[in-house]
Amino acid sequence: MTPSYDWPPRAGLRMSRLLVRAASHIVPHPRRSDWIEEWEAELWHLASRNPRTPIRSLIGFIRGVIPHAVWERKRFHRLRPIKQTRPDMSTFVQDIRFAVRTFIRNPSFTLVVVITMALGIGASTTIFSVVNGVLLRPLPYPDSDRLVVVAGTLEGRQGRFPTGPIFPTVFAEWQESNTVFDPMVAVSEWTLDLVGEGDPRRLNAAGVSVGFLPMLRVSPVVGRNFAVEEDLPAAGPVAIVSYRLWHSHWGGDPDILGKRITLSGKPYTVVGVLPRDFRYPEALNFDLVDILYPYQLNIPTQDLIHALARLRDGVSLSQAQDAMNAIENASAQRRGLRSNLIPLTAHTIGDVGPRLKLLLGAVGFLLLIASANVANLLLARATSRTREIALRSALGASRARIARQLLTESLFLSIVGGAVGVGVAAAAIQVLVAVDPGNLPRLTEVSIDGTVLGFTLLITLATGVIFGAVPAAQLANIRGISLAGNDARATTTRVGRQVRATLVVAQVALALMLLIGASLLIESFVRLQNVDPGFDPTDVSFASIILNDRYETSEKQLVFFSSVLDRVQQTVPGLVSAGVVTALPMSGDRWRAPIAIEGYTPPEGTRLGMDFAQVSEDYFTTIGARVVAGRVFTTQDRTSNGPTSLVVNEAFARQYWPDGNALGRRLKIGRSVDGPGPWITVVGIVADMNQRGLAEASEPETYLFYHQIPSDQMRIVVRSSAEFSLVSQSMRRAVWDIDSNIPVEVVALRDQVAGTITGPRFYTTLLLSFAALALVLAAVGIYGTMSYVVGERRREMGIRIALGAAATSVTGLVVRQGLLLAALGMVVGIGGAAVATRLLESFLFGVTTTDPLAFVLGVVVLGGVAIVASYIPARRATLVDPVQTLRAE
Repeated sequence: MTPSYDWPPRAGLRMSRLLVRAASHIVPHPRRSDWIEEWEAELWHLASRNPRTPIRSLIGFIRGVIPHAVWERKRFHRLRPIKQTRPDMSTFVQDIRFAVRTFIRNPSFTLVVVITMALGIGASTTIFSVVNGVLLRPLPYPDSDRLVVVAGTLEGRQGRFPTGPIFPTVFAEWQESNTVFDPMVAVSEWTLDLVGEGDPRRLNAAGVSVGFLPMLRVSPVVGRNFAVEEDLPAAGPVAIVSYRLWHSHWGGDPDILGKRITLSGKPYTVVGVLPRDFRYPEALNFDLVDILYPYQLNIPTQDLIHALARLRDGVSLSQAQDAMNAIENASAQRRGLRSNLIPLTAHTIGDVGPRLKLLLGAVGFLLLIASANVANLLLARATSRTREIALRSALGASRARIARQLLTESLFLSIVGGAVGVGVAAAAIQVLVAVDPGNLPRLTEVSIDGTVLGFTLLITLATGVIFGAVPAAQLANIRGISLAGNDARATTTRVGRQVRATLVVAQVALALMLLIGASLLIESFVRLQNVDPGFDPTDVSFASIILNDRYETSEKQLVFFSSVLDRVQQTVPGLVSAGVVTALPMSGDRWRAPIAIEGYTPPEGTRLGMDFAQVSEDYFTTIGARVVAGRVFTTQDRTSNGPTSLVVNEAFARQYWPDGNALGRRLKIGRSVDGPGPWITVVGIVADMNQRGLAEASEPETYLFYHQIPSDQMRIVVRSSAEFSLVSQSMRRAVWDIDSNIPVEVVALRDQVAGTITGPRFYTTLLLSFAALALVLAAVGIYGTMSYVVGERRREMGIRIALGAAATSVTGLVVRQGLLLAALGMVVGIGGAAVATRLLESFLFGVTTTDPLAFVLGVVVLGGVAIVASYIPARRATLVDPVQTLRAE
């Protein structure tokens, strides 16, 4: 309360007091009353010394009041206690700066955490990029969800290909009668030879209806689309070329329109160029197409074609299927066909979807292991931060403030790891596209786009919170702190210890599941590689030859291939043997013909047929096939008119003559034994050869002598001890010496065989990589936990050693604790693997999902890693100086 003064009755003093009280409003309220009291006392003393104080003295007094009020205000704000307020951007930036300084002081720890998160996030981003590009992203056509494949299905057929291409007559009737498509187009795929401009080139080509590009809503970037009348026989042949061919072969020539090119001996006029980003529908056979030409549906042919269509607006897939089922189609009914509408996206993806989802689940396990591992690393590091946290608590920092700082640090580490992970994913995607596993559709569309970056940001933030929450809760609640001495001790709660143990158990369990899955795939892949294909591809090369219209007769075809074969035998260095064949093993090619077998009555409703290939005399010797019985073709068979001799494989002999006595049996090509044509006699039996792949069972196959039934499509096959490059050059020269307009591409048979297991190799390699990373992360997790234990019990271990405990006893104490956690994790992992590995069933060959070897191998490897990871911190525990420990106690 302001004291009462006996003020002289002067107007100047009253005015001075009013000015002091006015200036007091500059001073903060908590200090205002004291400030007024101080200055009024000063003013009273001034007036009491001289009742008639001059006005100028009062004015000088007032001049000093206002600056003092301002100084008092600044002093108050400078010295007032810091008040805890809501976090704002400034405190967040402060947390970030503190985190950066902390991590710079601990570069090894920071590097380990960032690499761990980069591996987990990078692997997840890579696989999600593939899933996004293959499964989630729409096809590169407007309204691609309206596009369908119109496939043909044989009624009651149980074979390998329930859906597929259709006959042109069937397509024509479906196209004419349909009311649900706009439009419906035909696609016929062939290879054409581009000649007359340098070395001849074999190009993938597609004959398409004129509505093909409009259906995909694509327009040529140069030139025009096909005109309606250009699919008629009287129209001159025209072509649209791909952007890639335009630049690679003609250098982007601006005068490409109207250019005359020769394709397989026939002149075509270029009328357009496809856009650079045009993607040919991968649901068909070809991945890339360089030539489009009008398909002339009204020319009679028995070639099979693909049918694509776009659903009309307002028509659903089920409505379209019902409308197609209602069409009375004489050609389809005669062949037992019905329509089957398949979305173009689903047909493109095929059976890849479940496999990619499985890989995404596996990489999710890896990310969880990485997150748990980083949480354990942060907990292990906590032993060196207890004094820091205790000091901050003693200085008034709340638990929430400490937890926020720790979460900021974990999020910062996660974001840095995520950024590095994106770089890892970008590099991994480039490698993936370069390797090209072969069975992944839309691989060229896999990239890091906005969706992938959004996914990466989401898992980055989520993992940052997940692995930061545990140590944040642990350190923010430390108790039993002693700030005396050189360090502080923290005793964590039982819940905290259980959390750390649970993290290790989870890491070990997930790592074991990945290890067992990888072991199953490795064992399956090894067995697949060890399958006997029935031939020896070593040192065997082949060149595929497709003759043009100049060789329309069988005589000309026979003369050409016989001349090339003679030339090959003369010029190829290191030649062992040479032959020709229409369909090589592992190629998937097949020719089929209806047959009738003498003395064999097929089951009712069954139509007999044989898959056949035409071969020369030395073909079986060239590829190393084993003759089981009888003989193969000889020069004596050349004198026959028409096919009279037949070589069959063991599977064909078992199917039709179970007694194994196939030699001398006869059959005819045709539906009836009474039909026209000569009898064909089985003269030999050869061992089964895998026609479609090592994982496929051998099917009944037959072989005709190519001199008796020539073909315009053959493969020249040679076995040579010379280098492949020399063999390849010699084979090209041998063909071009006979006809320089025939494209020749030479391939090593070993590479073709290896290509059939590209898919299994790809999935095995990926899962093995994930398992190896999981093993490393699990080891780091066990090591981090044991380091935490050693740091927390360092004094206890020092006292044990001081009291005479052997080093091996202390080591065993830590190792046993680590192995106990690993054992619990392996028990959980074995149970999880027993369930999860069922998803691998479609990946495996010759191995069951419960194969004991894979489980034992996974347990042994992980157990060995756990022993090493536990021993290192245990060994460090024995180095504690007992003298210093006792002195500290």
